[in-house]
Amino acid sequence: MSTRQCWRVNAPDVISETIDGETIILHLGNGFYFSAGGCGPAAWSLLSCSATVDDTAAALRQLYQTDGVDLEGELDRFIEELTSEGLLVPSDTPRSPTPEPAGAGPMPFVPPTLSKFTDMEDLLLLDPVHEVSPKQGWPYA
Repeated sequence: MSTRQCWRVNAPDVISETIDGETIILHLGNGFYFSAGGCGPAAWSLLSCSATVDDTAAALRQLYQTDGVDLEGELDRFIEELTSEGLLVPSDTPRSPTPEPAGAGPMPFVPPTLSKFTDMEDLLLLDPVHEVSPKQGWPYA
């Protein structure tokens, strides 16, 4: 994968929220939802706003203890999962990220994970959020 490639959220089909260090990602087009764990929330935050792979890796190195870690390999694997699920798509507009402060120092590195859940597919597809229009608002007939 090109280290200069950048990504963005596959909006409007994909929305996400980070709560207590866990990122929940909903794919409104198919009703699946995902949970990003490990350093996944930080990677998602960076990648989803058009940061390049290089910039994402550099920011993660500031946040985590990555000595001896194949960070680029972990990022490539995570990006492959995100793109194969249709959560991220290529972007033409790279942006340099500003990493969140790590607090007292770099945290231990935990590889990014993506867990997929299909148990609420029917309910998420029935949700009226699908009838939202940028011009008309919600709901509309």
